Amino acid sequence: YNPKRGKMAITVHQAQEIPSVDRGGASHTQVRVLLLPSKKQKFKTKVKSGQNPIYQESFILNKIPPEEVHSMGIRIRLYGVERMRRERMIGESIIGFASLNLDSASTHFIILEPRSNLSGGDSQFDVSSLSRSDSASSTQSMQHGGMPELLLGLGYNGTTGRLTVEEIGRASC
Repeated sequence: YNPKRGKMAITVHQAQEIPSVDRGGASHTQVRVLLLPSKKQKFKTKVKSGQNPIYQESFILNKIPPEEVHSMGIRIRLYGVERMRRERMIGESIIGFASLNLDSASTHFIILEPRSNLSGGDSQFDVSSLSRSDSASSTQSMQHGGMPELLLGLGYNGTTGRLTVEEIGRASC
């Protein structure tokens, strides 16, 4: 992110373990990126084939003022693109810029929610839920018992059957 120019560069590197067509996936895929909440800047990769396609495509998001960057984010969707058929969304994820360190370039692996877990229609961008951590429950548990606490982020992909566990932080009394 370049705050002086109000620009952010995003590179889509690759997708991994895309389910086969008979498991709700696709043999040809495309990644689409949308700037939120405005939804005015949209980008899409070239269509690639295989279960682990490599995209290596970069996009520049413009008009991202420093005073508003933490209330913005992107939606990433993976679409199955087959000949003579409609495109079908396989999964999506929304990333709020408030959850990222924008001072330096970084690479993030993103778990996409399977299509079956989505609540139909366009997902609503909720800035408040993206920019705050669930510190209320953490504070409450610290007050009751004073035990050290390990904060974990969990993500389950029903299509691939993969559970991702990420350490978010540690708290102690």
